[in-house]
Amino acid sequence: MPAQQLPASFKPIPPELDVHKLVENTPSFRYATRISCTEIDEQGLHHFRNKVQDHVVNKGEPLVIYGYNKRLDPWIFTPQWLNANHGKKSKAKYTSHYCEVAS
Repeated sequence: MPAQQLPASFKPIPPELDVHKLVENTPSFRYATRISCTEIDEQGLHHFRNKVQDHVVNKGEPLVIYGYNKRLDPWIFTPQWLNANHGKKSKAKYTSHYCEVAS
């Protein structure tokens, strides 16, 4: 009989964690490249696609797009939205846990 795999436990990031110090002192860590929605609007989709190709596809690095939240309905992704849209599924206990953390 194969061994059953337990779900990964949730370990929140400690509030006293100094992210800047961690990145500076860990050789394999570096900050993700960030691009604003405004920059995408100003420079065009071609430039944005090139950034995605370079960072995400070629280098396997994350590309953070900030300011996007201001373009979405504020109701989306709130704890109430998550519970209303995903709270009754089989992994509801995980969703509710994240909702509790987020609120």
